[in-house]
Amino acid sequence: LECICPALSSGQVHVSVESKEDNTAAQNTLILAVREMPHVTGLSPASGPINGNTLVSISGSGFQQNFSPQDDYTFYCRFGERSLILADVKSNSELACVSPPSLILTDVTFTLAWGNRYNS
Repeated sequence: LECICPALSSGQVHVSVESKEDNTAAQNTLILAVREMPHVTGLSPASGPINGNTLVSISGSGFQQNFSPQDDYTFYCRFGERSLILADVKSNSELACVSPPSLILTDVTFTLAWGNRYNS
């Protein structure tokens, strides 16, 4: 079964699925967690030392979205091709990550990851 969801506001929505077969009906109600898509608007500082260990503040929106203790919406930072680094969620509009060391002095692409999604 596949359903297409209309645009919704963030929060929890009750979804009912009904099936009618052989003159009998079955209905299940599920809870759908609707989240704002995280959006990065800035990084500070924009540079740091080659040995890393710089606290980088990520500003944006949609960062604080756990609706219950069972809801796991963990954020990670990636600097260049390095491994994912667990982000510290400060608020709905701020994350923090500590930059890793680099082998060479170069520009790196910053990527925000959550679940199986990436946003550069």
